[in-house]
Amino acid sequence: MLVKQPISSFILKEDQNIYYLCLKQLFKTGTPQSCEMRMVKKEGTAFLVRDVEVAAVLSLRNEVLLQTRSDGIHRRKKALKRRESRNVQVIAKQGRRNYSGGTGV
Repeated sequence: MLVKQPISSFILKEDQNIYYLCLKQLFKTGTPQSCEMRMVKKEGTAFLVRDVEVAAVLSLRNEVLLQTRSDGIHRRKKALKRRESRNVQVIAKQGRRNYSGGTGV
């Protein structure tokens, strides 16, 4: 979580323009925007972030606050691998049942 930290310090330098254009469109239209860009971990490695959503809200003091939310692709890939692994196990179990005449042994 990057609460009260400048998000630009976590965006890969080459992709900061993408975020800027997303913000520009947000302020132009007033509607939440979505983009894809690369971000940087603490140790300096870059990773792709898809579905970065940016929205603006007014605070109680009439200040514009930006809300940025994202979902890293690496999480999706891990979830997909777990799901594929479960599917392989189910198929293998069904194959054993069919081969053994339906007894499941």
